Amino acid sequence: MYKAPRDKLVCILGCCKVITNLLFNASVASNEDPPGADEFLPVLIYVTIKANPPQLHSNLLYVQRYRRQSRLVAEAAYLFTNMLSAESFILNIDAQALSMDEIEFEKNMESARTLLSGLSMESDDMPSQSDQN
Repeated sequence: MYKAPRDKLVCILGCCKVITNLLFNASVASNEDPPGADEFLPVLIYVTIKANPPQLHSNLLYVQRYRRQSRLVAEAAYLFTNMLSAESFILNIDAQALSMDEIEFEKNMESARTLLSGLSMESDDMPSQSDQN
């Protein structure tokens, strides 16, 4: 669906703009100051984890390497940098980054791994669309 570096970047920017609009609307509704990076990045991290985009790392590298640098400026550069930061946080997440007890963190990570391995086993058992045709 999104094959060209520009298309992948447009998808990222669209997601970031939706997050920005949601944060802004929430701040207006609660009479708070407009959101900044301190509010935006954690939400981007959360959305990225929940969306679990396939091959995130390779797609981000692809955009970095093949998107014309003269086009990766201003808002696009800022939001893409935030996406790279979100990916880095997710890849390097540990108990300290989450201000969690190490034992609790490891227990939760093991639980998540077990859940994920069960999900991948289920998807292996499901027939693909080509098998159904």
